[in-house]
Amino acid sequence: EDDEDAEIIKLRATINGVQLKESEVQDLLAQQLESAPPQKDEHPTTIEEDDEEDDEEDETVAPSNGSKTSLVEPEVTGAEEQLEKSQLEQPTTKKVLTKQQEQEELEKIKQEAVTPQVVSALNKLGINSAKDNRIFSEESNRSGVEEKQEAPRRPFLLKSPSEYLPMIRRGFNRGNEEKAEEQVISVGWKVEVRNRKEREELLRDEVDRFEIKMKRFSASLEEGIDITLWQLSRKVELGGDEKDEFGLKSTAVTVKLHRRGDLYVQAVLAFTLRGGYLSKAIGRHRADKAALEPLSLYDILEVKAGCSGYDHTELPSSSGKGKSKSGKKSKSDNRQASLFLTVKATPTPEASFRSYIFKFKSRSARNDVLNGLRSILADMQIREGVSISSIQQNEDDQDEDEIMVPLSEVHNAINREREAYDRLLLLLLQGQEDLKEKEDEMLTLRGRLESVMNESEEKDRVQANDSKLIMQLSKKLETLLMDNEDLRDQNDRLNSRLVSVECEKMNLMSG
Repeated sequence: EDDEDAEIIKLRATINGVQLKESEVQDLLAQQLESAPPQKDEHPTTIEEDDEEDDEEDETVAPSNGSKTSLVEPEVTGAEEQLEKSQLEQPTTKKVLTKQQEQEELEKIKQEAVTPQVVSALNKLGINSAKDNRIFSEESNRSGVEEKQEAPRRPFLLKSPSEYLPMIRRGFNRGNEEKAEEQVISVGWKVEVRNRKEREELLRDEVDRFEIKMKRFSASLEEGIDITLWQLSRKVELGGDEKDEFGLKSTAVTVKLHRRGDLYVQAVLAFTLRGGYLSKAIGRHRADKAALEPLSLYDILEVKAGCSGYDHTELPSSSGKGKSKSGKKSKSDNRQASLFLTVKATPTPEASFRSYIFKFKSRSARNDVLNGLRSILADMQIREGVSISSIQQNEDDQDEDEIMVPLSEVHNAINREREAYDRLLLLLLQGQEDLKEKEDEMLTLRGRLESVMNESEEKDRVQANDSKLIMQLSKKLETLLMDNEDLRDQNDRLNSRLVSVECEKMNLMSG
């Protein structure tokens, strides 16, 4: 009888949109037995008594929802109206039911709720997962008593097809994973710190976001990151002069981490060509077409921010792209050094210097890849390379199994290592702020330098025009001076001729 009462309580709670555990059902049964008056006949029950018990159960369930919000699923809007309509439609006639009749009525309700018409209606609505529910299988309907004897399951009673329709849910609590996702995605405004506590809390949040990003970077790198790539090789010629050659120029690629085993030493970075927006629109995909030979992680010497070893404003553009006049467009595109990242690789017999220059769309993406690649290289060194930890001991001790170390000493050693890790992490994050400030300062100084250079070019142009005008004026003046000199000589000759003519005339008149 207690099992039947518990089953009835669960079914009525399910109709009301409440899910109960076994412990809560037993508490409700105990309260019901204490409050119920002694009965002479235990077998017959009436619908009126069941309604009274239902009211008492609803009153007892309500406070449990407030105290245990995590155990109760969110309410579904519209369920209360359906419950009131179903209660109004119930017959008010009183009928005495035995335990066997009540069980038969319950099985009849279940069979009527899972008719083929209901399943076909749900299929028309596009809900195909309902048939996988255990209530729609014939075996579960036939062996209802056997399921009670097996592991305890929550009873399910289908009220209407609207149960499977999307509805507005209330009281939904987000889990820790979504909170962690929100910490990664959300970008907070720059807060003005007024005291030390706010500063420490801000650093704590940055540490949490940093650790989450580092844990997820390997998976994101395996999926692929879109970048613009230059591959620079510096060769030494016979005369000792160095010559820079670009194996790849301003090419849009996708860099991926390919694992060839369990070790990082066996992993490589693959560079795959990717098409632009026009290629994607017309359906032309350059799938699995390698832009360069894969770069092994073991061949990476260092990862540095910016364009190391080459002036980023002088980076060449690809041959396919149109060039503007005097290359001003390409220089303006590569003006921001904060978008670049340089991966230095080991030299080869042909090239004494190799570097892979990455360009990203934002500085935050560049910083994530910078820290992520450095973390992968650090993991490779710690697990597969030269360890730098002072707590490890490679030499095997013969009596290590017999030596007993106090647990407090182990905790102290772990705490010291954790403090050192936290200290380095805080120094790293504060150093990143310095890097951002220096990059902004370099960008500002470069802008000033460009403005000064533009002014200098303008002055040089004006000066060149002035000098040209001066040269023209000097030539004109020289020409005028020469003409003036010729006119003076001509005037002197004419004057002397005039004097000679006058003298001859005077002589003729006197003679």
